[in-house]
Amino acid sequence: MNFEDLDKTSSTRPNSLSTVCILTFIGSGLALLSYLYFTVFYKELADAIRYEEVYDSIPGLKDAMEMMLAPGLPFFLLLALTNFASLCGAYLMWKLKKIGFHVYTLAQIVSLLLPFLFGAAQGIPFGSLFWSGLFVAFYAMHLKYMKPLDLKSNETNSNDSNSEDQNPM
Repeated sequence: MNFEDLDKTSSTRPNSLSTVCILTFIGSGLALLSYLYFTVFYKELADAIRYEEVYDSIPGLKDAMEMMLAPGLPFFLLLALTNFASLCGAYLMWKLKKIGFHVYTLAQIVSLLLPFLFGAAQGIPFGSLFWSGLFVAFYAMHLKYMKPLDLKSNETNSNDSNSEDQNPM
């Protein structure tokens, strides 16, 4: 990939799509880092909550932290994966690939269902539903600018460049 490809893409990508993608890069990127942190340091966090006296000094803090970690390590790992998938989907939409919308939307649906599957839901997450739905709607409004994933054109381009390398005319 070179800078000329980026210029071609950015000139046809609406500014509103760029804005929504950048917001997704920030939000899903920070969430990915957070859930990776919980995944890597899960045992240490659980031990600290269990044995550190500081959590006993603030009423309700220990119970809240234990409830947060109750779903277990697989829960945080799966949330990290769904946020990674959201980032991948946003990147594909940044490149104006329609498949990115489907990847992003599926990741949002899975991330909304995971708390229910792991028994971690504390009611209906209206805030998460609202923001996920809003971003999916914004991306859906930009589907007309996106193109289907075309694997054949990439193969044709790479074959053309190989044939040029072999034939020096």
